[in-house]
Amino acid sequence: MNKFSELSRKKYFMPACITVITCYFMYLSVRWILMQETDFYWLAGRTVSRISYIVSCLFLALLTAFIFAVKDRIKPEVLFLILYFFMEIMYMGVIPLSSTPDETEHMLRSYGISQGDFVPESTETGEGGSYVPANITYMWNRGGSTLKDMKDNLLMEADDNRVFLTYSNTALYSPITYTPQAVGIFIGRLICNKPYVWAYMGRFFNMMTVGILIFFAIKITPVGKNIIFALSMLPINMYESASLSGGPLAYAVTVLIIAYTLWHKYVKDGKMNKRETACLYLILLFSASCKIVYVPFVLMAFIIPVERFENKKKYAFHIICAAVMILLASLGWVSISSRYLIEYTSGVDSFAQAKYVIMHPFMYMQTIVNTFMQVGEWIIKTFFAAALGYFDVAGSYVMIVVSAVNLIYVCVNEKLNICVSGDKGEGDAGYFRLPAVMMALAALISGLFVLTSEYVQWTPYMNPSIDGLQGRYFLPLIFPLVLIVKKKTMKKSGDRQEDLYDPMPCSKLFICFINLITIVTLFIHYA
Repeated sequence: MNKFSELSRKKYFMPACITVITCYFMYLSVRWILMQETDFYWLAGRTVSRISYIVSCLFLALLTAFIFAVKDRIKPEVLFLILYFFMEIMYMGVIPLSSTPDETEHMLRSYGISQGDFVPESTETGEGGSYVPANITYMWNRGGSTLKDMKDNLLMEADDNRVFLTYSNTALYSPITYTPQAVGIFIGRLICNKPYVWAYMGRFFNMMTVGILIFFAIKITPVGKNIIFALSMLPINMYESASLSGGPLAYAVTVLIIAYTLWHKYVKDGKMNKRETACLYLILLFSASCKIVYVPFVLMAFIIPVERFENKKKYAFHIICAAVMILLASLGWVSISSRYLIEYTSGVDSFAQAKYVIMHPFMYMQTIVNTFMQVGEWIIKTFFAAALGYFDVAGSYVMIVVSAVNLIYVCVNEKLNICVSGDKGEGDAGYFRLPAVMMALAALISGLFVLTSEYVQWTPYMNPSIDGLQGRYFLPLIFPLVLIVKKKTMKKSGDRQEDLYDPMPCSKLFICFINLITIVTLFIHYA
């Protein structure tokens, strides 16, 4: 009887207590958020309050019950996919179009690609653009789009008259970056003639693609499943994934290439089949195309053993083919997109700035140090979604603190037991030396690329610090850096039952908590 009571306490009483406590904190958080926003455009303040209190606490209670009910029965990648899509649908519902940074330009670029403008036309001043329906401009209102705007204009028909609109900052990106968005918009155009529906179709396909790629990354990685889970569901990534931005796809592909190459090194036996080889080339293509600053992660392909390619001759052949493809995809597009590189702010001279960085590397290193000393706090805060929208939506302090603490908790407590097959260095941590070197090299170069791209394109000439940095730019670098610094052990992968046991159910609960707070914040702001 005592054993039964103890079992019941662990199985029901503790989850129930955690549910009550988190729902109470959710109530307090929502109340605090509502106190910051007193004006509502199309709903009475009291109605918004009641809806926010009831719905957010109800959702959190249901998610808590679900997480504790399935924690020993469901694989982490499946749990991720369920929570991810559930949350993302709510994010899409509370974020008006054009509310995320540069979504106007992302939409125009995606629409252009959907009609075949892979290389945009350019004006005399070098601005890239496309011909679009004339009334598509009514979709964008950076000054204050609301949910009412979406409701009123959702069924607006596209105008037959077409005008040329520019989007030079997104014209710089390869069309592969916008593949999901363009596919969604193309399908939307086949179904109806409503620009708002096209945009939401593009958002949905972008969100769905990012989620599926991360699902496979969690599924196949031999190490760090919970770390990928926690990073991928940070509010800043969830917020961007619900938009037309190409950044989340770049993050998902970066995580996937790390997971896929580690899988080939430690888990896969025998040589690659045609499907696996095609997947490798496809991942490398997207890695080289999505965002040029993350191209160095293609170096992870070098950790795949020669045996996967049957012999050294075929290994060399694939290395050459992959290198040619990567060079064509990255440097080839850079040569094309350079025509759209124009200065948006006064004092910027991209050519002179690039020359300055090359000729004075030590002074540039000092500039980087100055930057982190001056805006390091801002980078960390924006990494945890302290400022959303066009930095006009302030995140809750509770959300920021809980998000940071939860991520640190997961990274510290996740045991990096690398499941290896056969006789692949069981118990030998040195077997991870080559992947660690490649990840460190890729992360370092990518970090420098991120900083230099902002310095060259957005910062005045010889400025003592770098302008325009945001925390989300460094998201793809966190997973490899955690893998590098944490202690690792090798173990046999014969017993895969550990995949069905979640050692951190509370971390998943806090992930849901911080995302729900963020969703409520966005809803109240845009209502």
